[in-house]
Order: sequence, then structure tokens, then C-alpha cells
Amino acid sequence: MRGSSFVKSGQHFIDALMNGTQPLLTGEQGREVLAFTLAAQEAAALGVPVQPRR
Repeated sequence: MRGSSFVKSGQHFIDALMNGTQPLLTGEQGREVLAFTLAAQEAAALGVPVQPRR
């Protein structure tokens, strides 16, 4: 099974929590990625450009 970068990122975050190491992304970076993804989904649904909400 091929993994996506999103799935691998989630697995890495869980591993970091369990092993007491630093995750690759900070909480703020994760929030920015989520805001971008949600804006892209909203723009696709509406058919117009949408700015990410911060």
C-alpha cells in the first residue's frame, strides 16, 4: 500500500509523541497547512478563489 504525505505526517507526529521527540511541523505550521487545505476544498466547492482563514 502506498502512503500519502498526509498519512505519513500523521504517523510521524504520533511517533514523536510516543518517543518524546520533536515533530517535523510545529502546531502553527500544522494549522497553516489545515487552513490552506480547507480553503482549497471550499474554493473547489464554490468555484471561486478563497483565502485561507487564520
